[in-house]
Amino acid sequence: MRPSTIALCLSLFATGGCAILHTPPPPGTSVTIEPESPSEGAEWRTVARPEDQQRIDAIDARWHAAIDALPHSLRPPTAADRQLLDPQAARPLVALPPGGYECRRIRLGGWAKLTRFKPDTCYVKLDGNKLSYTTQTGRLMPGGWLYPDSDTRQVLLATDRPAGVQVAPAYGVEAKRDLIGVIERLGPLRWRLTIPRDDELDVWEITPWPKQKLED
Repeated sequence: MRPSTIALCLSLFATGGCAILHTPPPPGTSVTIEPESPSEGAEWRTVARPEDQQRIDAIDARWHAAIDALPHSLRPPTAADRQLLDPQAARPLVALPPGGYECRRIRLGGWAKLTRFKPDTCYVKLDGNKLSYTTQTGRLMPGGWLYPDSDTRQVLLATDRPAGVQVAPAYGVEAKRDLIGVIERLGPLRWRLTIPRDDELDVWEITPWPKQKLED
């Protein structure tokens, strides 16, 4: 194991635990994320555009509005989905360890109010002392860098990579493709990524890729 990976896992262990993922990346095209040049390593508010900062600041209000607008017939029937869509469900953060994950998306808002999608695969990679996140399958494939924010969340500055495109441009290069979201932990080996859009919230449940072996 590389020294940088060991250091990351030791820091994660000190805050609640670390899972070492012992498989190659899940199936999908290898993706390269271009680094942010002048502001690489900067705190996320120095990188994010002002309108995206506002989206993050308003995300709690967006959560509550989307849940309140759900008709009773669309309320999540399972405890797992109720927690996934609970704005207050975040626990003290243990960062996503590098490795492969299954990502299941639920969209809140829009004309349908709630839409479920089949699971996709995503991957977290350690590059130096930074973590990148990419979704590798599906129609919506955000990819970007994770930044610290608080003791319960990280901020993802990403771009929407179309299918078939192998290099994801850096956040800030094409405003129409920029995405911003938050990563929160819901429980042991379970996280969520929330990406606000114009009148929708995309909520991804992130759990270890089913075929990989975990070692506590």
